[in-house]
Amino acid sequence: MADCNLKVNLLLYTEPGLAHDGRSLEGVTIMSKGIVSLFVWLGFACGQSVNSQDARRSPEFLNRAIAYQIWMRAFTPEGTLQAAAKKLPHIAGLGASIVYLSPIQLMSRVGGFSNPYRIKDYYAIDPEYGTEEDLKAFLADAHRLGLKVLMDMVYFHTGPDSVMMSTPQYYMHQDGQIVLGQWRLPRPDFDNPKLREYLIHNLLHWARDVGADGFRCDVSGGIPVDFWERARAALDEVNQNLIMLAESEKPDEMLKAFDISYNFSHQRTITRIFREGESASALRANWEKTRAMFPRGARFLRASDNHDQHRAIVEFSEPGTRAASVINFTLDGIPFLYNGQEIADTTGTDHQSHYPIRWELDKPEGQTGSALARPQKQLVAWYTRLLHMRLEQPALTTGDVVWISNSQPDSIVSFVRQKGDDRFVVLVNVSNRRCLGTAEAPAGWPETLLNGNGDTLKGSRFELSPFGYVVAKLK
Repeated sequence: MADCNLKVNLLLYTEPGLAHDGRSLEGVTIMSKGIVSLFVWLGFACGQSVNSQDARRSPEFLNRAIAYQIWMRAFTPEGTLQAAAKKLPHIAGLGASIVYLSPIQLMSRVGGFSNPYRIKDYYAIDPEYGTEEDLKAFLADAHRLGLKVLMDMVYFHTGPDSVMMSTPQYYMHQDGQIVLGQWRLPRPDFDNPKLREYLIHNLLHWARDVGADGFRCDVSGGIPVDFWERARAALDEVNQNLIMLAESEKPDEMLKAFDISYNFSHQRTITRIFREGESASALRANWEKTRAMFPRGARFLRASDNHDQHRAIVEFSEPGTRAASVINFTLDGIPFLYNGQEIADTTGTDHQSHYPIRWELDKPEGQTGSALARPQKQLVAWYTRLLHMRLEQPALTTGDVVWISNSQPDSIVSFVRQKGDDRFVVLVNVSNRRCLGTAEAPAGWPETLLNGNGDTLKGSRFELSPFGYVVAKLK
């Protein structure tokens, strides 16, 4: 057959978001940061659509993976790798298995900005965080606890004083000037083979020489997918179990290059439901739309919080945040916690400054007089129970998702996870009012594994408090 590498690109324009340095970008269309989708690519290769193909075969351990993001400047008062390493037992104890670090490479400080996403040298660790030896020690501690560590790679743009400036041909040019991207930072030229070689070698350095377990690739969709495919082929020669997380929502990235895709549309839907009162049915509609676009077996990140948005607990309350977490940790995909979410940390992420999580509120009984300590300890225990419930039930990690109808479709999210004879029904009230009704669950008497205060499922009848939930095994 003749050459038929046809690609149709559809740019999604979405609501304004935040820049890397936290500045509002009202009126500016930006790409794939925070809750903003970059592209939906409808790819065709010799007449075969992306959604009719299989996603890249990923390591089996990803079936049970749970991710936790560390924002270095807030995770500890010190903001260092050495300090963060001391908190790794806490993350492992929750039940997480992947730690994703915000960028730790040497950052630019031009103009008084010290933003981790303005990288000066991809090959160096910023002294603010420590040294390369500190990173190796952090990785060793994580590996002893069964944790895998992803580094955040920012290749879409560089800092204005990047060491790459000594090789001007590494950058895109227009009318003799270096092209600036959406965040007014220099754009590397991925048409230059030497630039590609430089960056692929950088990935190999962190994976092969230092021992990173994979990479979260910032604005991956703004970079040609064939770069990522070539990079992945090189990385596979080093370690076929590396994890690649794409910060975009591009179906064709999942064919050969990436293991996990950010599911921005899912997170936006969650936010609209809990913050703006959109119908619960929107969650199922988005799930079905996404599945129809992506390759078979594609994995998605399930998040309600991250470093590019206001904290979920502030946006839709602590009870709402719990309800959203029940959805994310019982759906398919890779559930995700962000930097203190498990103790109800409310401080918004500041890219320029240090506002540490108040871990002192989670000290053992008797070590703090704070009135906030008890509810925060209870919340940590609740998240630990939620995460371990997922890990203990294969149907919640690898089972099929079967959406079921209910009598309150605007307020209740309802689905079944099933694997063989194991079936779990999940009901979540996404509204701030009590709901009574029925759900068309498969036959079987429900044995409740997790529920809110007074939330019940008896046969097909449910009663859920505001933001209430029930996860039950069908006997």
